[in-house]
Amino acid sequence: IPSQYHSWWLEVGNCLEQQEDFYDVEFYVVPGVSLFECGHDPPHMVNGIHQAKRIIVAEPFVYDSYLITHEMIHAYGHRDHESKAFECVVLRKTTRDEEENDD
Repeated sequence: IPSQYHSWWLEVGNCLEQQEDFYDVEFYVVPGVSLFECGHDPPHMVNGIHQAKRIIVAEPFVYDSYLITHEMIHAYGHRDHESKAFECVVLRKTTRDEEENDD
């Protein structure tokens, strides 16, 4: 997994004001696709999904900070997309994108 995942995990945890062990989360990549079918009812196509402490992402999105941190918030236990927890994605994404563009 990309090295920045650990720091993103910590950033999300700090924003959520909760801590979980990063090493309890398993990350998987679906190679060669940009979308895959998730197991929701009804099934639909996604580029990333969480299943308990697993984060599964389509290969082109491995470095997408927005998608990865969104799925991390789910892994922290937040399911409802209307939750204030998902504000952590937007706030952190802007900061990371600015830092990445400075390189």
